[in-house]
Amino acid sequence: MANTEDSEPVVQLVTTKSDVEVAADLKQRLLHQIKPVLEIFDEAAASGLVIQWDSISPVSPRYKHEVTGLRIVKLL
Repeated sequence: MANTEDSEPVVQLVTTKSDVEVAADLKQRLLHQIKPVLEIFDEAAASGLVIQWDSISPVSPRYKHEVTGLRIVKLL
């Protein structure tokens, strides 16, 4: 972006969100996006099946999260 009066670069400031605002936004998005997953859990339960997993975590801090130990079982 340039200043039209003297053609010098102009710095454009970008507002940032606080950690509290970021956390609130992430929580809202997660609750919205997890609804279809919970419906699958309900469907499994209606069929007599249980969905289990060990954890959802990153393999290391540099990698994306993954589900480990995912199982769908029928309890006897």
